[in-house]
Amino acid sequence: MSNPSIQSFYQKDRSSAAPPRASFSCRPDQVDDGLAKDETAVAVGLPTVPWNPQRDYQEVFICQLQNGPERPIKITGRIVNYSTAREIAARRPFLPEGYHFLVIRDDTGVVAIRLMASGSEMYPIEFGRLVTVWTTFAAEYATSSPVYVPSVSLIIPVHLGQYSSSCLKFHDEDQVQLRSCRRTLARHHGQSSTQDRSGPHPHREQSGSTGIIPSSFQQPPEPMNLSQYLSSDEDAVADANVLVCVRSIGPRKSVKPSKREDFVTVVDVMVFDETGACVLKLWGDKSVSANSWRPNQTVLLITNPVCRFRNTGKKDISVGFITLVDVDPVSPDAEWLRQMAAGTAKRESVYVPFLHTKWDMKQVDKTLFTIAEVDEFAREGGEFTGKLNLVVLEMSLMEHLWRGTLCCFECCGIPLYSNKAVAFCRNCSTYRDLTLNPRVIGTLADETGCITTGKLIWSDKALGQFFFQEPNSIGGARDWATADIFRDDATDIQDDNQAWETLTVMDRNSMRAVEEQLQYSRVTLTFGWSPTTGRISILAAEW
Repeated sequence: MSNPSIQSFYQKDRSSAAPPRASFSCRPDQVDDGLAKDETAVAVGLPTVPWNPQRDYQEVFICQLQNGPERPIKITGRIVNYSTAREIAARRPFLPEGYHFLVIRDDTGVVAIRLMASGSEMYPIEFGRLVTVWTTFAAEYATSSPVYVPSVSLIIPVHLGQYSSSCLKFHDEDQVQLRSCRRTLARHHGQSSTQDRSGPHPHREQSGSTGIIPSSFQQPPEPMNLSQYLSSDEDAVADANVLVCVRSIGPRKSVKPSKREDFVTVVDVMVFDETGACVLKLWGDKSVSANSWRPNQTVLLITNPVCRFRNTGKKDISVGFITLVDVDPVSPDAEWLRQMAAGTAKRESVYVPFLHTKWDMKQVDKTLFTIAEVDEFAREGGEFTGKLNLVVLEMSLMEHLWRGTLCCFECCGIPLYSNKAVAFCRNCSTYRDLTLNPRVIGTLADETGCITTGKLIWSDKALGQFFFQEPNSIGGARDWATADIFRDDATDIQDDNQAWETLTVMDRNSMRAVEEQLQYSRVTLTFGWSPTTGRISILAAEW
């Protein structure tokens, strides 16, 4: 009786069978590089076939993991820190090559992942990414390891392969998964994270535990406000964490550090809270995480940030090996900070878009209001339309022309200014169409009150009517609208009713004439009020 061979214990890989030979053809659309897709995938380290587990994996929390061989388990968490294989090879050449180091957490704890791979381009590794790990083994994470991370006691090795017992999946989140694994880790004695923060909090809620915390997990202290952290000694605030909101995202730059021979990508992210602001520097492959962040909306809980002095004497923070970055955590503090950032952005915004779909000129009420009556009706909270007869007390065309801020827009959380109707955003490397800066029109007043500079939302049609009266309107065209006052590049503006873009091709003398004739003139504006914007939208202008 013959003994079975070792090959009989393995299933045959039918997907790797040789495909039928194709007939030779010299058509250009069938010419390729001569490499099969499976061969290319193996060369770059990608699994060639889907991973089909042969066991039943039980889903557990991170706090339930134990050192040593485990029953088949599955955990889900979010990436709070990582170092790609390329970064590890460049910064720590004495460490083994060919693996990504990830730190993930759920609502109960933190664990490290060693993902074996040959490169960093094939995996969507970024802060806040939801991942699921299947494994049967968890090793002790020694504190003497060169890559020491506080609060981490276990590490899970993951080897991708068809017959491997471990696997890792990066999720593309849906609406159900958006809030999973975003709760702040449980506090000792049920303390809330709002207890030590300063600022005019409208509500101070108490949050209890969100899960069981293992005894080996050291809970970081309560969040500090940003100005308190930056003004304190870094050694005195070990294991500190700060809760900040993203204000703006800078362009990707390539710099050469003093201790390295190659160039490194860096992105400067401006972050702030109710007490101050600073720059968060994302180096190397961590800079790609900022692509999904939204200014004045994304909130970051940064534990153990690395603080460094700039040449100007100010401090920057960055992400080190010991840092944990939670993206959009679910907590009362995070929600309060997000609302505060939205209110601040609304007050300081240089550009508020006009809602074309909200207002219909055919249904506009022609009732004449005063500013005092508009204020009274607006406090009732409903939408309404009408007309205002106002006097132009100020015009700032020449001032903004000299400053180069005649037109404006906001992109990537950063204001764009130019004297042209188009500007280039260096952050996203795209051209943006600008709108006329609303601050060129100064204070408008009637007998009951005034509207200060920049508080109105103008439609493009209303701006054209304000600066250049339509020929069919009562009173005829204004003097400067029919004069030969434009430069040679004015041929780009072609419209029967002159648009506001005509201002961008005027010379200085013509611009000054427009400003002088508009000042102290009286205009009737058709407006609409909506609680959504909280500002008066100008639909049309009549002289």
